[in-house]
Amino acid sequence: MASEHTISDAPRAAPHVARPDGFDHFRDGKRGREFERLAAAYSWDMRIDEARRWPYRLMRRVMDVGTLEDIVSMEASFGRDELTKALATAEAGALRPKSWTFWHYRLGLVPPAATCPPVPARRSA
Repeated sequence: MASEHTISDAPRAAPHVARPDGFDHFRDGKRGREFERLAAAYSWDMRIDEARRWPYRLMRRVMDVGTLEDIVSMEASFGRDELTKALATAEAGALRPKSWTFWHYRLGLVPPAATCPPVPARRSA
């Protein structure tokens, strides 16, 4: 069953703007523990407290290079809506084309046999 969400439905937050609230729902409980575990494993360029300011960046990194176990755990902890938002706010280079396509189909954003939207491209000056 396809999700009712599409990329155009997801909020278009600026990908490089940190969330001032630090995504409090990633701080406590099961989500908080899972976020810390994933940040320790995949956030090699930021401390965990910095990763909390950029949660979709961490999610995209797991979406791109994560193990199957980590992907399944992330989906269960954060839910499809958050993953859809992470995909919708992806900047150029955040996901490889194969991962970009996989997640569009996995989240039900593209119907089977339909063409996936192009990967975000870098803009030249």
